[in-house]
Amino acid sequence: MTASLKPLVNQNEPAFSYQRRVAFYETDAMAVVHHSNYVRYLEDARVEWMRHSGLLKHHAPEGDFVFAVHELSVSYKRPLKFDDEIVISMQAKLDGVRIRIQYIVEKVISAAASSDDKSSQSDRLLVATGKTVLIPLDDQFCPMRLPPEAREIFKNSPWTDAWPH
Repeated sequence: MTASLKPLVNQNEPAFSYQRRVAFYETDAMAVVHHSNYVRYLEDARVEWMRHSGLLKHHAPEGDFVFAVHELSVSYKRPLKFDDEIVISMQAKLDGVRIRIQYIVEKVISAAASSDDKSSQSDRLLVATGKTVLIPLDDQFCPMRLPPEAREIFKNSPWTDAWPH
């Protein structure tokens, strides 16, 4: 598994990407990834982003708050299978007390794959998109504003409404 945090150069390039392979236990009786696992992929990418951005140190148990998932949606485009290599890309923005995150899940296409694929990038095929809205909660599970140091992380966080592509 690899992850990278980078500035957004154009609206087709994500601010953060997390790469992994599909495990056998994530597939179902039809030999495809069960739909519930896409939520886990989004969460894995989100936690890695929090680690890379420095936001995770503010999160409990070390920090003073937790993030509650307030909204979640996934739109499925194509199936994934065992051992597929995938990239989960995301962007996040602070919107008042809420954190809005958009995700793209793409299958990495090998160089030997057919050139007939109409993927948005020559080496990746879009398989799903997702969105989450998080709300920080204090130790009494009441909504709270992020502390200034945590809010600062979002000031330089790239966001484009035209993304995902």
